[in-house]
Amino acid sequence: MGWKISTALFSVIVVTGEAVLSYDPQINYFDGTSYTDTCRSKLERRVSGLSGLLISHQLYGTFPYNASKNCFLLITAPVGYRIRLRVLDFNVLGDPQNCDKDTLHVFDHEKAIDPSTLHEATPEDTSPGPIVGQFCGIIRNASELAISSENALTLWWHSDADLPPNHSGEGFRLLWSAFRKSNTAPCNTQREFTCANQECIPSELACNRYPDCKDESDLLRARQIAHRCDCCNTNIAAERTPCCADLNEQPTQPRHQQPQPTPPGFYPPSPPKLPPPSNATAAYSPQRTRINSGLSVSAGMPFPAQQIRYSKQPGIQYPQAMVVANEYGSPTEQANLCTNSDYTYPRNEARHLLI
Repeated sequence: MGWKISTALFSVIVVTGEAVLSYDPQINYFDGTSYTDTCRSKLERRVSGLSGLLISHQLYGTFPYNASKNCFLLITAPVGYRIRLRVLDFNVLGDPQNCDKDTLHVFDHEKAIDPSTLHEATPEDTSPGPIVGQFCGIIRNASELAISSENALTLWWHSDADLPPNHSGEGFRLLWSAFRKSNTAPCNTQREFTCANQECIPSELACNRYPDCKDESDLLRARQIAHRCDCCNTNIAAERTPCCADLNEQPTQPRHQQPQPTPPGFYPPSPPKLPPPSNATAAYSPQRTRINSGLSVSAGMPFPAQQIRYSKQPGIQYPQAMVVANEYGSPTEQANLCTNSDYTYPRNEARHLLI
């Protein structure tokens, strides 16, 4: 029987001479906060695509995974492909020789599942087959956990109910990718990328920054350039640096940080300033300002505030507040002075706007 590839999930048709767009893996959480990522204890969650990231919990990297979880997830690739499941990070409490509490179980499927009709599939159609493996402890990066016989895998993640709140289990991140062997049919040069080990992966997967080939040959710059990846920069010479590694990635805030508040769109008007003297080179003549018939203040541009001279007259009680000269030689209002100044209206208007 020849192989068949369902084209329902392909969004990019690669034509000779045109650039190949990158396919970023979709992100799914076993224990997430959104409706689509809610932990389900039955075979109700189904994910289809070419590749994806599977993460243990929403706050991975910030807090340890949650206790008392029992989550199932079915992943499917296009018909004709198989699924490779590999580790990016894996730190789960338990002895790898005896995973009896916090454990990730992986099940194979013995018959193909058409992703285009997955919403119509019965539980019998999606029922998992034999177990491929069960995993806990610490597993190093790039380790291969499982390979499907057909185009589907079922994963079951469960955690113990008696976990302390501050346990050391970080959780896991897994990468799954669609691939096929070329022994049944050669790789299609218009739709597929040929790995160095002669595996075939969908063309778009060769242009992202994840190792979708088993030998990671899809991350070699020379191969990505030859494959006409859209984000390749031929001016950067680094053999093991993929063309599309973080070129368009923007820094993001950690999930636990709250966004900064947006500044207001309106600010109250500032009090107007008197214009400077029209002739800056004119001879200086200080002005005398009398307050309460007893306080005489010299005001003018050359005098800083601490050098202003005033004279007291006997028998008169003076307020503590006084007038000082601003930078234009004009009096500036202090707290206890008369409110009928030029600043009264804008000051009251600003207070009105702020209340």
